[in-house]
Amino acid sequence: MANKNTICLVVGCLCLAQLAMVVVAKNKCHNNNNNSADKKVHYRVETVETFYSDLGEGPHWDEKQQVLWHTDINTFRVCRLNVTSRVADCHQLQDIATLVHPYPDGQNLLVTQRNKMVRLNWQTKHVDVLGEVAPELKGKERFNDGKADQTGRLWMGTILDSDKGVVPGKGNLYKWENGKFVKAADGFYLTNGMTWSYDNRKMFINDSEGRKIYVFDFDIEKGTLSNKRVLIDGDNSTDITVNDHPDGLTRDKQGYLWSASYAGGRVFRVDPQTGDVIDSIAIPCPLVTTPVFGGPNFDQMLITTAYKNFGPDQRTQHPTCGQTHRITAINSKDFVGTVDYRPKL
Repeated sequence: MANKNTICLVVGCLCLAQLAMVVVAKNKCHNNNNNSADKKVHYRVETVETFYSDLGEGPHWDEKQQVLWHTDINTFRVCRLNVTSRVADCHQLQDIATLVHPYPDGQNLLVTQRNKMVRLNWQTKHVDVLGEVAPELKGKERFNDGKADQTGRLWMGTILDSDKGVVPGKGNLYKWENGKFVKAADGFYLTNGMTWSYDNRKMFINDSEGRKIYVFDFDIEKGTLSNKRVLIDGDNSTDITVNDHPDGLTRDKQGYLWSASYAGGRVFRVDPQTGDVIDSIAIPCPLVTTPVFGGPNFDQMLITTAYKNFGPDQRTQHPTCGQTHRITAINSKDFVGTVDYRPKL
């Protein structure tokens, strides 16, 4: 996998007593003259949760309450994680919960349950159904990941389930606007993480089973997409291994993308202009799902993971699988993100 754009990754030490490890990554950084210079960045990786998710997903950092919301898809749970105490308060619903985002009021949460979008009041635990996608398919087409853009308009990706698994090419991307779902793009295998460029002219979407990261031209005023193209093709990239399945996606303050690698045990940083992988951080669990920046200064990356997801239990060989992990940069001030937008009520 080594070429001029690949990252050399060395695990420095693993301290099981502290559930932390130090990772040294050789980061190819770009300076103002568009030249590149090698810089070794040291990252600390540790767990910040005692709860184990079968399939942890859909996280959102709540900057007002300083907690991380996330779901455990396969056990139908929505969790509120205090990363300081490492304690997660979880509420079990009646169906799969794939993502959770707080509304601006802080008390209500937007949650996707199979093919329904619901509002969950965390205090009363009351659930209101707001919308449903493809009701004629009776839940076979279901939500996976989603995110609000800068206007509060919600975007949600779907997959199509069958008795033989996910159907290739039948995943869609919808936007929720004016009280209804509108299909914005199609042809995905397993639609997953998404984010936008800072100028709101580009939208990026991961396709996990397709092993691709797509980029669209984006019109934020109209809420429209055009010119779908591949930024990274995992089958034709020397930066991507056979185990890398791009899952959750976020961006940092410099505008670079960070993608989780499901089955690849890492998060990796992508140049949004070239598609080059310019940094990579190992996670001590192969089933890495979604990264999000958080903490008081947004200089912590919080990553959900899975321990099983209908496969063998990973915890014997990888004891931290299923827990939320945190990455902090030891010797760099560039490892910083910004707040994710909240959906409109």
